[in-house]
Amino acid sequence: KEGTLKLQSRPSGASVYKGEEKLGKTSKALILTLPAEVEHTLELRKSGYKSKTITLTFETDLEKSWPLVKLVNRYGFLTLNTTPWSEIYIDGKPHGTTPLHKIKLTTGKHQLRAVNKGLKLDVKKTIVIKPDANKDIWNLKTSP
Repeated sequence: KEGTLKLQSRPSGASVYKGEEKLGKTSKALILTLPAEVEHTLELRKSGYKSKTITLTFETDLEKSWPLVKLVNRYGFLTLNTTPWSEIYIDGKPHGTTPLHKIKLTTGKHQLRAVNKGLKLDVKKTIVIKPDANKDIWNLKTSP
C-alpha cells in the first residue's frame, strides 16, 4: 500500500528530504507518494530559514493534506544609536561606530557592547533579535 501526501510551505520553494534523499520542492504544492503503515520523517529546508521536521504515518487514510508548514527566517536586524557615540561589538565582533542601521543578525540572544575609550565608557547589554524584525535601539545611554 502507498499513501499520497500534499505538502505546502510558506515561503514556497523549500526542499523536502527524507534522510539525505531529496524528494522534491514545495512550489505551489508537492505531492509525494510514500509507503503506508511506515513512519516517515520529512525535513523541509530553505536557505535563510530554520529547517522544520514533520513526522507522519499513513494508516487508514491513504491521502493526507498536511497543514501549511511555516518556515521561520533565521535573521532579523538591529538599528542602533548611542549617546555619546560608541564603538559597537556584537558577540565580541566589531560592527563600527554608532549610529548603525539594519545590521543583519541571526535570531536569538546576542551580547551587545558599546565602548567609548575617550570617555572611558563600556556598557554591556543582552539583546534579542526576532525573525523578520528590526530591533531599534535609539539613544542607548552609555554615560555613567
